[in-house]
Amino acid sequence: MLCCELCDREMPKLTAHHLIPRQKTKRKNLPPSATVQICSACHRQIHKLYDNAYLAR
Repeated sequence: MLCCELCDREMPKLTAHHLIPRQKTKRKNLPPSATVQICSACHRQIHKLYDNAYLAR
Protein backbone atom coordinates (compact mmCIF):
# COMPACT_ATOMS: atom_id res chain seq x y z
CA MET A 1 0.00 0.00 0.00
CA LEU A 2 1.06 3.56 -0.72
CA CYS A 3 0.49 6.53 1.58
CA CYS A 4 -1.05 9.80 0.37
CA GLU A 5 1.27 12.73 1.12
CA LEU A 6 -1.69 14.98 1.96
CA CYS A 7 -4.10 12.91 4.05
CA ASP A 8 -1.78 10.03 5.06
CA ARG A 9 -4.34 7.39 4.04
CA GLU A 10 -3.02 4.14 2.70
CA MET A 11 -4.19 3.59 -0.88
CA PRO A 12 -3.43 1.00 -3.57
CA LYS A 13 -2.79 3.77 -6.13
CA LEU A 14 -1.71 7.41 -5.98
CA THR A 15 -1.61 10.22 -8.54
CA ALA A 16 1.11 12.80 -9.16
CA HIS A 17 0.00 16.37 -8.46
CA HIS A 18 2.22 19.12 -9.88
CA LEU A 19 2.89 21.86 -7.34
CA ILE A 20 2.81 24.44 -10.16
CA PRO A 21 0.15 23.49 -12.73
CA ARG A 22 1.57 22.13 -15.99
CA GLN A 23 -0.63 24.60 -17.86
CA LYS A 24 1.50 27.42 -16.42
CA THR A 25 4.93 25.84 -17.00
CA LYS A 26 4.19 24.64 -20.56
CA ARG A 27 3.26 28.15 -21.74
CA LYS A 28 6.63 29.47 -20.58
CA ASN A 29 8.56 26.46 -21.96
CA LEU A 30 9.68 25.57 -18.44
CA PRO A 31 10.24 22.04 -17.18
CA PRO A 32 7.36 20.53 -15.17
CA SER A 33 7.38 21.41 -11.48
CA ALA A 34 7.93 19.01 -8.63
CA THR A 35 5.09 16.65 -7.77
CA VAL A 36 3.55 15.12 -4.68
CA GLN A 37 1.95 11.68 -4.61
CA ILE A 38 -1.64 11.99 -3.43
CA CYS A 39 -4.81 9.92 -3.58
CA SER A 40 -7.43 10.67 -6.21
CA ALA A 41 -9.87 12.03 -3.61
CA CYS A 42 -7.35 14.64 -2.43
CA HIS A 43 -6.41 15.46 -6.03
CA ARG A 44 -10.05 16.10 -6.98
CA GLN A 45 -10.62 18.22 -3.88
CA ILE A 46 -7.59 20.44 -4.58
CA HIS A 47 -8.88 21.19 -8.08
CA LYS A 48 -12.44 21.82 -6.82
CA LEU A 49 -11.22 24.35 -4.26
CA TYR A 50 -8.49 26.16 -6.21
CA ASP A 51 -8.09 27.21 -9.83
CA ASN A 52 -4.75 26.93 -11.66
CA ALA A 53 -3.97 30.65 -11.27
CA TYR A 54 -4.22 30.30 -7.49
CA LEU A 55 -2.17 27.11 -7.46
CA ALA A 56 0.54 28.71 -9.61
CA ARG A 57 1.01 31.48 -7.03
